Order: sequence, then C-alpha cells, then structure tokens
Amino acid sequence: MIKINPLLSLISFFLFSTAFSQEITGNIYYDKSPLPDVNIKIEGTQIGTKSNKNGEFKISVRKGDILIFTYVGMKTERLKIKDFNDLKISMQVSVSELEGIELKGVNKQMIESRKIITRFGEIDMDKVGYTSYGYTGEEIQSFSSLGIAEALVGRVPNLQLTNQGVILRSRDFRKQNYALWDVDGVLYDRFPPYFDPATVKSVFVIPSTISNLRYGSRAAGGVIIVNTYKYYKNNISLKQLEYFIQSDENDLPQNEAGLAKIIKQYSSDIEELRVISFKYCQQNNKLFNLRLNRYILSKKPYDIKSYRNLAETLITQKKYINAWNNLSKYLKLKENKINSVESQIILNDMERLFHSYGIRKINENFKTSKNPLENFKNQVRIILEWNVPSESLELEIVNPKKQSIKFPLGNDSNKNSSITELFINGNLFGEWKFNLSTSKKIIFKGNLKVTVYKDWLSTKKEKPEKKLFLFNETKKGNYKLFNINL
Repeated sequence: MIKINPLLSLISFFLFSTAFSQEITGNIYYDKSPLPDVNIKIEGTQIGTKSNKNGEFKISVRKGDILIFTYVGMKTERLKIKDFNDLKISMQVSVSELEGIELKGVNKQMIESRKIITRFGEIDMDKVGYTSYGYTGEEIQSFSSLGIAEALVGRVPNLQLTNQGVILRSRDFRKQNYALWDVDGVLYDRFPPYFDPATVKSVFVIPSTISNLRYGSRAAGGVIIVNTYKYYKNNISLKQLEYFIQSDENDLPQNEAGLAKIIKQYSSDIEELRVISFKYCQQNNKLFNLRLNRYILSKKPYDIKSYRNLAETLITQKKYINAWNNLSKYLKLKENKINSVESQIILNDMERLFHSYGIRKINENFKTSKNPLENFKNQVRIILEWNVPSESLELEIVNPKKQSIKFPLGNDSNKNSSITELFINGNLFGEWKFNLSTSKKIIFKGNLKVTVYKDWLSTKKEKPEKKLFLFNETKKGNYKLFNINL
C-alpha cells in the first residue's frame, strides 16, 4: 500500500489552486446606479473585459491577481483577488482626473463661457473628463434655420435625426436610446417644445454614457444641453410673495398644556404642525420644536422631511451624534426604495455633520465624496421643500451677471417629490435673486420652505438661514422670493 505524504498533498493542492484560474462575476456601481463600459484588466497582463449596460462583468482570474477598474472621470480602483466570491465595486468621481476636455466644435472662441447651466447645476465644460461637442447660438443658426436638431446633423459624429428623437449612439434597431434634452435646466425626452433658434446662446452635446451619472437612466442615449439668452429684466417689478415673520409667532403657547392642545387640534394636519414647528424654531424654543418634530416623525415615518427637520433640531441642541443616527436610520429604512434626489440630500446632510461638526472622529468608516474641501469653499447649498401640487411652481435664479435659469420644482416622473437641493458658486460675488412663478391657473394654498447654508462645509458651524413662504389663495403669476448677497 502506497502512503501519500500529507505535506506533499498540501503543497500539491496549493499549487493546483493557485496555478489555475476561475471565472468570477461582479457588479459595478456609481451612486448606487449600475455603471456600464468600465474597463477591467488584470494587472501585468493583456487580459481584460468591460462591464455591460447593467454594470455586470465576468472574468477569469487566479488568487492573488489584481484587478484594475478604470473609467473616464472616475478614480482608478484596484482589487486583489483573495477568493472567487461575487464582487461589488463602487466607483468614485475623481477630481484630479477631470482635466483636459476635448471640446469639439467650430469657432470655440465664440463661446463666451464654458460654464453651462443644467438641471443639476453648473458644469464647467473645460474641466470635465469626457468628449462633448459645443456650438454657439450663432453657429447653430448658420447651420440650419429649422431647429437645433436639424442644425446638429452632419456636425456631431454618428448623430441621426428620426421622427422619434435624436440618436447619438446607434444601438440594436429593436431598442434605440434617444437623447435627453436639457433646456435651461428643464428636461425633455425625445424632443423639446419648439423655440426660436435666435434665443440660443450655446449647445453642448454629450454622447457618452457618462451623462448617466447626473441624469440617470433617462440619459442612456446621451444628453443635448441648450442654454438660451434669458436675462432678468430689472425694470419689471415683482410682487413679494408673503412669508412668515417674527411677529407672527405671538399666538404660540409657551406652556405644556398649550402645546398638547395644538398637537391634538392639528393631529390630522401634519403640514400645519410643520408650520408651527418652524415658528417655534424661529422663536428659538428648542424644546417645543424638538417635541413637535418627534411627534411628526411618528405620524410620517417614511417622509424625508420628518427626518431632516428632526436632525436640524438636534443639531441646534448640539446633539450631533443623534442627528447623524437619525439620518442614517432614514437611509436604512428606505434602502433601495429611496430616489436619487432624496438619497443625495441625506448624504449631503451627513457630509455637513462629518466636516463641519467633527463627526469624522467617530464615524471613520464614512466615505466622504467632498475631498479636497478647497473645491467646495464658499459653496452655498439651498434646500427647498414644498407642499403644493407638483409642477405648479417654477423657480428662477438670477446670478450677479444677470444670467437667468428657470426650472420647475417637482417633476412628472416623481409626483410625490416635494424636496430638492441646489448649489450656487459663492465665489461669484454680488446679488443673487430668487423669483417664483406659479403655473397653475387654479387658486391654491400651501407653503415653500427655503433653507440656505452659506459655505455649507465650513467648520464655522454657521446657522442656516430659513424662510417660510405662504401661499394663501395664491393666483397664477410671478413673485419675488428672496435675495442672497455674497
């Protein structure tokens, strides 16, 4: 009988397991969304693959191999293979790699500014890490007098104009992805409504899937961004929309019995309780504000505003850990059901706690996306919350250069949306004007709460400025909201 040396068996097994490869699978994400076309390569070899449209990939590897994940505009990720379990990779935007735009178009010097306005804020087209095609309004008019889509034919490679929409990247004829239009921050699928080409200031076309990072799956076919000449007319006097002032809080009870009576009276009207909570906040009655917000949370346990308002109250009481845990609870509660807008708002609230209030000392595992902080210096964050019919309000922002952008609050794809955030460049000094248009012909009631965080990641812990605008039998029209002087 032949005896086998156990040591030799162990060595043989080790050599066998390390010498042969095995196929593994994985998923790649950015901001919880699948990321296609990521380059995946085994370090030191020519073996590689790409992720598919669902962010999925498979590749044969050996233990000890190092996988390198690269994508334009993203940080390079490296992962050493220790076992053959499924992989889950999260890519992060790279600030250092967002350099060297290859801007293709005619007469680039005619475009005054590469900073364009989109639904998701300002983009400097000179600093993005992907190819775009840029044209001035004058060039668009010289190409065609019929419209923007017609003008782009023959100018943007592979662009096809169909009755259904604009195709920037041809795919399977059975399922085409059409370009998304972003006109002064308002999004349109297939085609936007007709408007005079003479009002166009600039057009930028982004064919690549990188546009998904901002616009989501709606931009699977790329994005066409149009900025028009919309200047604020200073000679037009707008009516100031009514808003809450300090003297309005005189009717608030200041005792336990009075607070209990209010809660009982408005137990079925949470929005009215939120207004009362706001008044207590302005009065600096932290205890009653805290109790009201906790009661509201018990009645609206799946509402982002309930968690945010309670967190803000806890911050005023310097209970920063409690505020952090409250926000984390909302993310865990909603899990995959949370939409991208709400998710980003909560994460930015946590970023503020992390950087401004020193939570980083306790939550070292939190991966911040706001480094280096110098890139966010003086940035102003604005949160808008409303409780009126979706798409009934249109916000106009006018910067110190008198350039204007308008976009609706809420959208057709998410009728329940009642909160959004935006950022303005605090390094552009002067007066920023915020106006509002009501588009509904019917008279409606409701309110709009605005919270302004100046230099929102600063360690100065500046108290945010808050205003509550009231719609009392408000009719269709244009109204002045507020100004910010920087």
